[in-house]
This record gives sequence, C-alpha cells and structure tokens, in this order.
Amino acid sequence: MTDPGGPLAMYGGTFDPIHIGHVRAAVELRERLGFAQVVIIPAGKPMHREPPKANAKHRLAMCRAAIAGNPSLVVDDCEIQRSGPSYTVDTLADLRRRFPGTSLCLVLGTDAFNSLDCWHQPERITELAHVLVLNRPGVELRTPALFGKLRPIVASHRRLTAALAGGLFKVDLPQRDVSASRVRRSLFGGADTGDMLPCDVARYIEEHRLYR
Repeated sequence: MTDPGGPLAMYGGTFDPIHIGHVRAAVELRERLGFAQVVIIPAGKPMHREPPKANAKHRLAMCRAAIAGNPSLVVDDCEIQRSGPSYTVDTLADLRRRFPGTSLCLVLGTDAFNSLDCWHQPERITELAHVLVLNRPGVELRTPALFGKLRPIVASHRRLTAALAGGLFKVDLPQRDVSASRVRRSLFGGADTGDMLPCDVARYIEEHRLYR
C-alpha cells in the first residue's frame, strides 16, 4: 500500500463475507468526504465477536475480489498477517507509522462506536485517528465516556483534513437491507443472493463452496 496523498479511511470488519452494503458504503464515503483511499481491513482474530465462519485466507480473497477495478478502494492484510488478536489500536498505530502526515479516520458503525470504551486501549484511538460514525437503523447513538463531553459533528472534507486525528464525526449513508449474517443464512438455505453480493464474491463463494 502506497502513500494515498490525501485523507485515509480505515474500514475494518470480519467481512464474513463482504457484501454489497460494505462496498457501497466505502464508495459513498470516498465520494462524499473526499478520501484519497478507503482501506478495507479484514480482521484476523476479532476480539468482540464469535470467530468468523470463513477462514482468513478466504475472507481476504473475497475482499480483494469485491473491490477489483476500483483504485480508490484498497485491501490491507495487516491484521491477518499479525500474530495474536486483531486490536484496532495496533492497526491504527501501524497506519500512523506508515503515513505520519496523513489525516486518518477510523470508520465505525453506531453499535461498535457505542461499545468503544470496552476496546483494547481505547484512549489511544483518538490520538491516532479521527472517529467517523456511520448511523445504523434502530441503534441509538451513545457517546462513550472516553470522549467526555465531545459530541459527534457532521463530517466534511474540510473538517477531516483540518487535523490529522482527534475529531469525532458522524455521517448518514443510505441504509441497505443486507448483513453478513443474512447472506450466510441465504447461502446455507440455498436462497438467491444476487442482490446482496458483488458478482466476483458470489463466484468465489460458489467455487470454494463456502457457507454451505
């Protein structure tokens, strides 16, 4: 991964599997907020949920298939290559070492943001990056204690680039009625997933008979 030459968004998750909602959210974030790149980082050994159904090799390959042909989206395998648990703060520190002069933004859904106080070394996160919260339907936004009285403000390119880290922002994106668990249930039951998966991801899943 080379220097993006502009603000960078870190979009992490298990991506088990990556679906059309993930990809469209990444594209819309880049277009709306002017990120030079959105970095999709599949977790190696996630600490806040049950182990993924597909192994790291398959999840990484599906992420790469999903964003093929879109140079503004990149996949980084740093968490999969790292031994031990996948801690977000370690990934942010790695990105900050590689790109010390770049505005860096951690993208979180509302549910993940609400539990941020329970993460590993959460107080370091805003030292390393901005936090950008994507509103999720049916989930009330609560500001974790580590932010004190700071409240999320509406994100803009100007605000994201005014500093390298330390901001708290929110953004509303169109919601898609799709989730990785719904995709897995559909695949297991033999239902059609044509409107939920990028074509190359669906082809990879079929070829490797995943989620059966």
